[in-house]
Amino acid sequence: MHYRLYQPSDENVIRAVFAKQNLPVRLPLPGIDPAVATAIVGEEDGQVKMALIQRLTVEGHLIMDPNEPNGAQKFRNIQKIAAGATLAIGGEMKRMGFGSLDDVIAFVPKNNPKMHELMQLVGFVDEGPDFIPMYRRLGD
Repeated sequence: MHYRLYQPSDENVIRAVFAKQNLPVRLPLPGIDPAVATAIVGEEDGQVKMALIQRLTVEGHLIMDPNEPNGAQKFRNIQKIAAGATLAIGGEMKRMGFGSLDDVIAFVPKNNPKMHELMQLVGFVDEGPDFIPMYRRLGD
């Protein structure tokens, strides 16, 4: 397999391969999604067979007692301030030619249903049984 940077001419093939995965998520593409950081395609015999698209994402860690009175409202308030700070940083990144931060991923402990409920109240989406959250450090 030969690997190279994504090119706009790859879009239709990548969309077709993505459609075969039948995933209920949007497809981030360079030039369309401003949060794409890198996109690499793999070719065999001159045909695009795969792609790895990496987005700029913020990982959020909420540190709050799940029994905090008015927790959802307090979280909305702090989330607005944090989002504003992140958007300001994203604006500076965009000015320097980088993609802009777009998503926030939160890791909610399985053994804490109150925290899970709180995150849903403030707008986080549980992607359900279709996805298992996983992570690794870049470079490992």
